[in-house]
Amino acid sequence: MKNRRNISRLLILIMALAIPGLVSAGPVNVVIDTAGLIGPKAAAKGKPYLVYTEGVSAAGLNDKKIDIEASKKFCADKVARGEVREGYCEPNYIYTVATSPNDPRAAQQYANQNASLLSAWGVATGSKSVQIAIIDTGVQYTHPDLAANMWSNPNEVVDGLDNDNNGFVDDVVGYDFVQRDNDPNDLNEHGTHCSGSAGAVGNNGVGIAGASWSASIMAVRVLDAQGAGFLSDVASGVRYAVDNGAHVLSLSLGGSSSSQVLENALSYACSKGAFIAVAAGNESANNDVTPSFPANYNLPCLVSVAATDSSDELADFSNFGASKVHLAAPGVQILSTVPGSSYGFLSGTSMATPLVAGIGALVKSVKPELGGSDIKNILLQSVDNLPQLNGKLTTGGRVNAANAIAVATGTTPTSPPAPPAPPAPPGSSPDDGTDPGEDLFTEDIEIESAVVQSNRAAVTGYLYLIEDESPVEGQRVEATCTDRKGRVLVLSARSSSTDEDGFFSFRFSRKVAARLRICFLSSENSDERKIRLKVRR
Repeated sequence: MKNRRNISRLLILIMALAIPGLVSAGPVNVVIDTAGLIGPKAAAKGKPYLVYTEGVSAAGLNDKKIDIEASKKFCADKVARGEVREGYCEPNYIYTVATSPNDPRAAQQYANQNASLLSAWGVATGSKSVQIAIIDTGVQYTHPDLAANMWSNPNEVVDGLDNDNNGFVDDVVGYDFVQRDNDPNDLNEHGTHCSGSAGAVGNNGVGIAGASWSASIMAVRVLDAQGAGFLSDVASGVRYAVDNGAHVLSLSLGGSSSSQVLENALSYACSKGAFIAVAAGNESANNDVTPSFPANYNLPCLVSVAATDSSDELADFSNFGASKVHLAAPGVQILSTVPGSSYGFLSGTSMATPLVAGIGALVKSVKPELGGSDIKNILLQSVDNLPQLNGKLTTGGRVNAANAIAVATGTTPTSPPAPPAPPAPPGSSPDDGTDPGEDLFTEDIEIESAVVQSNRAAVTGYLYLIEDESPVEGQRVEATCTDRKGRVLVLSARSSSTDEDGFFSFRFSRKVAARLRICFLSSENSDERKIRLKVRR
């Protein structure tokens, strides 16, 4: 009789798992290990676990949502009724791959595609244990896309004392060698911009993604509000960084005068195992003939970085040198963080350098035992060789993050299909994000990201006026869509009134997305429909 009751109870449980109507309403999704079922296990037919999803069979589940608390209660009720042993029923937690960030402006970062970061992120997205020192004009360490990745001195508190005995009082996030205090805040914008390229928080739904989504950014201010500083401060900043554990140094600075003090400091950093990325310079000069420092120092862990544009051409302002400049990275109109918790475009080898530093940090995250010279060699071996760079750079190539990780781990890189890189925004002069170039706007709608599938759809982009080549605030854009039954749906949105770049965003509900077949986008500027989006099924 007891066995019959157990069998009946088990069958009722299995029916409840298979027939949604037999359990109370609620967004429940649980998995039950059959080893935890009470009674004969033969009724489970050898399955290792059973899945119950309220309202739809597990096979038909495509809406990746789950109410964790409701699912926990469902399991607790099963345990209380003696149907499942405690610990053998749990919410069917959602695990996802994360090779592309959900940061709303990441698709506008053409460098992510040109430097194969999209592929690299499928293997590694960085590590908080890898410290990147931005030796520059300082960092807005409260920026919402940087704050979570700022280095925190583990043995220091703000109390007016040098708690860790490193010679610097209250240096919690770094140090200001210009003002000689513990507040390395950015009074320019250069250092904050470099910080975002190297290590802005990735996949956080905010702004952009840095080369290393997770990192510890150490703010080392050595340049003043005008972007100038003494080499003694730069050298002190280098030594401070490595003495406090920095694995990667980014120096987007330089001059025509060599300094033994600075060279010794950088050599010291190499001896401590650091990797150093240095800007080649923005004088359109051949560094083999006209030296630039610290880019021209011949050190085993130092990489000199030139700048390329969205078409992988050497930027017209970039320095070069077949023996003194090692590789290139995207550096024309780079979108990154700027003070004021905002974002902006800058150009220069200064922008290419922190990208290489961030990729170096990615390599370090997958192989922590690598030293700076190892990372340098890996980056040089793994570039994309480009004919237009042959004879101008030591490697003749542009950095490739996916290849670098593959070399470091001994694997073969794979490149998932990615949309073509969006055109660089206007302007091409070094460190200038406000000077629009001529004849760069050919359309009044620029699509940043478009994902249109059967269960989700989102389109984001930017609006511009062709007539005066300026961004538009609050301008309307429409999506005219045809659903699967031939009915026409017209949806409209406006670019953000607070976003001077004219950003707009469509977010279709799952129910609407499931009905879509094809969409066109147009703006009130023009009757011509610019973009045709076909739904993938």
